Amino acid sequence: MAPPPSDLGSPRSAVVEDPVEPGVVWEQAPEDVEAEKERRAVTSPGFSFSAAGLLFPYHLGVARFLLEKGYIKETTPLAGSSAGAVASAVIASGSSMDEALKAIKVLAENCRLSGTAFRLGV
Repeated sequence: MAPPPSDLGSPRSAVVEDPVEPGVVWEQAPEDVEAEKERRAVTSPGFSFSAAGLLFPYHLGVARFLLEKGYIKETTPLAGSSAGAVASAVIASGSSMDEALKAIKVLAENCRLSGTAFRLGV
């Protein structure tokens, strides 16, 4: 197990308690504090959603939680790959997560009935 960042010999410049989830502590190195001063428009850490294929509903559930708890705001950086990119687009565009979930259920049902071989490529 790797030691916590503060034990690796690099100095800490700031230790901040998370305003949304008390008890969670963020440590920042001096260069990170300086970089944050230059990024005034970004108000929170960014989130990246992995490629997930038909696990897209999982991303929607995580995104809904992060939105409800206030971790994702209008200025939060979002990224993703494959289904994760679609999840990021749904969040960033303000589209309905319920509609996105309905669409993936239709796709999943079609795949169950007709298979996926040679159908999900291009």
